[in-house]
Amino acid sequence: MEIHFDRLCRGLDLLYEKYIKTERNRVSSITRRCVTLDVKIICRKENHEIYQQMLERAGFTVVSEANLVLREQDFALDAFLGEAKGQFELIPYSRIVSIESFGRTIVVHTPNQDYTIREKLYEAEDLLRERGFVRIGKSIIVAKAGISNIRPSLNGRFTLTMKNAQQLSVSKSYGKSFRTFIGF
Repeated sequence: MEIHFDRLCRGLDLLYEKYIKTERNRVSSITRRCVTLDVKIICRKENHEIYQQMLERAGFTVVSEANLVLREQDFALDAFLGEAKGQFELIPYSRIVSIESFGRTIVVHTPNQDYTIREKLYEAEDLLRERGFVRIGKSIIVAKAGISNIRPSLNGRFTLTMKNAQQLSVSKSYGKSFRTFIGF
């Protein structure tokens, strides 16, 4: 991978200047001198230090949680970052049994633990569609590998027993796509 340091630094300088100009409208004159731009980096381990040095040289502060995220274009993480009991942990897609939405809270269920994630349910569905996951209801996505038992119910519905002992029902509107997914 070829990195053009000068071009990237100029771009970062322009971004920083644009940020400062927009923030001046919102920040009082007393705090203007203290405005910093926090940025989170998502990239391969071997590139993290390079990006961090470039960003810090351009006046940015690299932190683990920020609204502005710099992500390598071809970087793909096969895991969600989930929170459980105040601790953050990477949850590999292969460990996920199901994902549920409770309003704006998205919960990832694994065999041993439940985690909350920041992704929206439709974003998780898009990421996992080609990895053996299917939506079975308006607010539920399941992993094919996470299903331990499928029991047909009345009216073409199914009741699923998951590997973490969860009992889930396939809604009528998702029944046809579920049957196709399973191979019925």
